[in-house]
Amino acid sequence: MRTSFAIAVLLLTALPVFAADPAKPNVLFIAIDDLRDWVGYLGDEQAKTPNLDRLAARGVAFTRSYCAAPVCNPSRAALMSGLLPSTSGVYDNSTDWRKLVPENLPLTTHFRKNGYWVAGAGKIACNQVLYHLQERAIEHAVMPWCKQHGVAVVAYSPFGHNDFPSSRSKAGEVLQAIAEAHGASPRQVALGFLTREPFVFAIPKASTAEHAADNAA
Repeated sequence: MRTSFAIAVLLLTALPVFAADPAKPNVLFIAIDDLRDWVGYLGDEQAKTPNLDRLAARGVAFTRSYCAAPVCNPSRAALMSGLLPSTSGVYDNSTDWRKLVPENLPLTTHFRKNGYWVAGAGKIACNQVLYHLQERAIEHAVMPWCKQHGVAVVAYSPFGHNDFPSSRSKAGEVLQAIAEAHGASPRQVALGFLTREPFVFAIPKASTAEHAADNAA
């Protein structure tokens, strides 16, 4: 079974951060996609999720929320704006939702306009970018800006779309040599290179248990 996991966190903190007004509480908003409802606090008896269970007991869990679309970008755009894809026009991952959703609608904008300091990480924070060994354009402008402003970068598809350097290519030969010198696999070397900066984390896809174990190592 092919499973991908992505978590996004938005921290909405009333200013000043050390003394939140009871009338304006701090807010931690967590959205998880591609995960179903396999958590203990929703009644699943197989999944062991003690940390999420404790967190859910301290906050509000939305148990009747549904995806507006079966694709990442339209689903996130709908969640953050309150607009269905049929209203916003955001139907696929290649559409820039910022050009279609009015600037005042996103949830983060609403909090900012009401005196909150807003920070986010993950796919929902709109900093997910295509980044792999053969697609490194973000290193010139996006990554320096994110590093300067303390914004995390999500490296989507870190091994490319079926174009990971072949062992028969020059790039593949170099990657293989580096991997052998360090007792690692080529994919482990590639993943390590992409996440060399602490503010960059990757979302590798795995279709087998062996592939997942390789990514984790």
